[in-house]
Amino acid sequence: MRQLAQNYKDGTLSLLDAPVPRAARGGIVVRNAFSLISSGTETMKVREGGMSLIGKAKARPEQVQQVMQSVRQLGLRATYQKVMSRLDKLTPLGYSSSGYVCEVGEGIAGVEVGDKVACAGAEYANHAEYIFVPRNLFVRVPDAVRLEDAAFATVGAIAVQGVRQSDARLGETVAIIGLGLLGQLLNQLLVSAGCLVVGTDLSEERCRLACESGAAGAAANQAAFLAAIDKVSRGRGADCVLLAAGGLPAASFALAANIARDRGRVVNIGMNRLEMPWKAYYEKELEIRYSRSYGPGRYDRRYEEQGQDYPIGYVRWTENRNMEAFLDLLATGRINVRSLITGTYAFSEAENVYREMVETPGRHLAVLFQYPESAAGRAEKTLTVNTNGNGIQPASGLKLGCIGAGNYARSMLLPVLQKEPGLSLGTVVTRTPLSALDSARRFGFAKAGTDPEEVLNDPSTTAVLIATRHDSHAAYVIQALNAGKHVFVEKPLAIRREEISQVAKSLHKSGKGLQVGFNRRFAPMIVALRQQFGGTNDPIIVNYRVHAGKPAGSSWFFEQDQGGRFIGEAGHFIDVMTYLANSLPERVFARKTRQAGDSDEIAAVITFENGSIGTLTFVCGGDLRTPKEHIEVFGSGITGVVNNFQTGTVLRNGKTLALKGKNDKGQAGELAAFMRMLRQGGAPPVPYDQVFAVTEATIAIVESADHGSEITLEHEVFGLEQSPAVVQEPA
Repeated sequence: MRQLAQNYKDGTLSLLDAPVPRAARGGIVVRNAFSLISSGTETMKVREGGMSLIGKAKARPEQVQQVMQSVRQLGLRATYQKVMSRLDKLTPLGYSSSGYVCEVGEGIAGVEVGDKVACAGAEYANHAEYIFVPRNLFVRVPDAVRLEDAAFATVGAIAVQGVRQSDARLGETVAIIGLGLLGQLLNQLLVSAGCLVVGTDLSEERCRLACESGAAGAAANQAAFLAAIDKVSRGRGADCVLLAAGGLPAASFALAANIARDRGRVVNIGMNRLEMPWKAYYEKELEIRYSRSYGPGRYDRRYEEQGQDYPIGYVRWTENRNMEAFLDLLATGRINVRSLITGTYAFSEAENVYREMVETPGRHLAVLFQYPESAAGRAEKTLTVNTNGNGIQPASGLKLGCIGAGNYARSMLLPVLQKEPGLSLGTVVTRTPLSALDSARRFGFAKAGTDPEEVLNDPSTTAVLIATRHDSHAAYVIQALNAGKHVFVEKPLAIRREEISQVAKSLHKSGKGLQVGFNRRFAPMIVALRQQFGGTNDPIIVNYRVHAGKPAGSSWFFEQDQGGRFIGEAGHFIDVMTYLANSLPERVFARKTRQAGDSDEIAAVITFENGSIGTLTFVCGGDLRTPKEHIEVFGSGITGVVNNFQTGTVLRNGKTLALKGKNDKGQAGELAAFMRMLRQGGAPPVPYDQVFAVTEATIAIVESADHGSEITLEHEVFGLEQSPAVVQEPA
């Protein structure tokens, strides 16, 4: 299929051949008939993409703060590499479309193949021939509504939510600042609700269009706008002012205060930073409100991705129900979007259309892409990629498939594997077609797909890299082992106890190799530290302090259904202790701070079989300048210190030894060890008893913190004594 994408690093737009998405549980696959370009929102993103790094930073100051925090914790070089990796990525465009259902996933009811639907979501309702959409982001289209009109449902829901937040009532005077697509829809909705609407925009044409749609007045000239407000409100001022344009100047906020009546309402609907003249807003005691996009459910991963609806008795109007309400208004003729369409183009012209919209801003209000009746490539879920010589040439013997390719895999793992001699990169599979295609483009995979079975069922694939969300790791590991593949899986191996034994059983039966991404034991400083203590059999004490920092925004990574933040990260640190002690963890005892209901802040004591003791302090609330990791090791008259993998020292026999390996946390080393295992066979790089014991200890620490009791680990239940000591050599 074809999909429009932007490389945010340089702003280039491309119409690409991408794999067709699969119908995962809780969603449907839709063949787009029309998708909408909102001229303001989307062209702004395209213009940002063409900016310099400094320009991008000025456009996204909140992200600059995140970058500066990363510099303080990780250092300049590591942060720069991280930022460049995220910028050099294909991103989708589009968030509002309509089309026909062509595949229904498990757990979906009330919709069938062939039904007409309207779809929403910046990650879902993209400009592409086929899209996957979760249950709460699509609605059925009434028979009376044309599909080209239904493509407005997402922007319509934004307008509907804005009206709800305004609390505008019959007979009230409402002012709209900004008469772009959103402003025009707001005007029609408010007029149909019996409000007296007065609007303003820099464009005389848009002011005229608003009046033709029922506005009581509209003017580009400020004096005329003020006069219209005064006349319509009988000198009382606007009951409500809606800010419906992105990037409004400070003067617009002063204007809103000027035209609003005493104790009126100001609603921010566009992407604006409020720059309010305090005195004017204070003296009128104006109420400031925000309208959150399509409505309740927006930015809630449980609602949008997992399909958990809000009970109607508590949340009457969700983003899904707002979309339904807008389509009902279209069906009854109370809203008419046809006058707002300034162009309908074949999807094949997408690149030229965007280029024209950026070069001639203000010319278009709403533009539709129309898709062919039968999009090519529906049956092809895997796409052969032309890497233009940038990828690795196929080699006999070793072929790697990849399931999942998020930011960590793209920045830390795949760049290393891409350079591995003799390794053929086969198929990369991700949830979204564009992400798979982008990973294939950057790293030289031969194919891109959206169905993990394409990797698991490929007989020529030797090994599988699994870098998906945490709750899926164990299941994919088991499937890959059962399919006869060697496996490298990012941590955590599992987030539940029962998953550990299930993996162990599959590992024993398969005879294949398994490695978990505990990269820090391969870091040069940690390896050197182990060597310093390796000549003794004495127990050691390890103090490991981790300042994880407050999470920036919401992320699946911190959700409890993913195991939570501690289980997601702490395996690294427990594995380092296990490696340095050269002994398995035996007992754990932990406490968490009272406010840390999600187990984000934990102090744990780990006792090892050889008498060593580890203390892990995992905190989030310190100063942002605090380095992330600090390790101290004591024993046999030796003291070792590693400070955030920036500096490392060993005190021994009256001498001070500096440890080398700044900024190296071991990713290249762990992958080199994995490749040696594939080529040579032999014992796994991380002994299996340590892999399972570290995973169990990580889960047990959270249990101990929750219940307040010491937990003795039960390694024998995993059948470790039957685990293969020697890995089968690859065919």
